[in-house]
Amino acid sequence: MSASTATGEQPRDAEHPLIRLEGVSRRYAGRVPTLALDNVTATVTRGEMVAVVGASGSGKSTLLNILGTLDRPTSGRYLLDGTDTNSLDDAQLAALRSKSIGFVFQAFHLISERTALANVAMAGLYAGIPRSVRRDNAMRALERVGMAHKAFALPNELSGGEQQRVAIARAVCTHPPLVLSDEPTGNLDSSHAQGVLDVFSSLNESGTTIIMVTHNEEHASRAGRVLRVRDGALTERAA
Repeated sequence: MSASTATGEQPRDAEHPLIRLEGVSRRYAGRVPTLALDNVTATVTRGEMVAVVGASGSGKSTLLNILGTLDRPTSGRYLLDGTDTNSLDDAQLAALRSKSIGFVFQAFHLISERTALANVAMAGLYAGIPRSVRRDNAMRALERVGMAHKAFALPNELSGGEQQRVAIARAVCTHPPLVLSDEPTGNLDSSHAQGVLDVFSSLNESGTTIIMVTHNEEHASRAGRVLRVRDGALTERAA
């Protein structure tokens, strides 16, 4: 890998992975300090679909927060698309996050009084996309997840699976290379859960890198790689 520039940027090419964790640890201070991540080293290349599995308290949420630049390592380095995130201040991290990462959560976080289309278009607003193109981008994102026919429905007019598809459309509306998903099927029945996983598979086939935290082993098997977190340490097995 080439040396970093003074700003932490590295040349954008196909050689470096989208994600590189180098000896990343995260310790939380307190009366009893907690080591949530312990010397994690891993890479994720562009176009992969990776599942992260672990028990409650294992460190998988901490790992996802670091991957999403919502938290910083106590030690070690996290490089996102060649950029050393340790070198960035909070404003620069927010800009990188807005450009490079889409988030999907267990709760859908849709604004109840806005239509599906308007909810998706909000992602373009936060990313600084001109108003004249936000609506078109949002409609294309809804088409990608099979929800264009419900563009003008309110969240309470949609099933749980449909709401999660809208949330996924919001995450991919600005075309980030990486989508991070935290228990995306946790609030869904098995039928709707499989539908959401089908959407992720389709997005992944079109080139989006997806990292999905899940406690469900069957759902994890849909990914190409499975990373297991236990007591802050990371291991890998074939999906």
